[in-house]
Amino acid sequence: MRCKSKLEAYCTLGKLHDEIQQAIENHDLDAIEAVTSRTDALEQTLGPEYDRVIDGLDQIDLNTAEGQQLADVFKTLQDKCE
Repeated sequence: MRCKSKLEAYCTLGKLHDEIQQAIENHDLDAIEAVTSRTDALEQTLGPEYDRVIDGLDQIDLNTAEGQQLADVFKTLQDKCE
């Protein structure tokens, strides 16, 4: 898959995570289910590497040099989404 397609999937996924948070706050189970199915499809588009990175984020201390490097990578990606 081309990088542009993966970037588009990543950017859309970020927007959908915001929608899920809103649906959770509104206790809207139908919206949560609908958005979750869309996020699942996008995560498959991004591949297993995305899942491994996301799953490992809770093990990273953002106050370390390594954590700051990772935060910079995500910031660069996020900047490309806007």
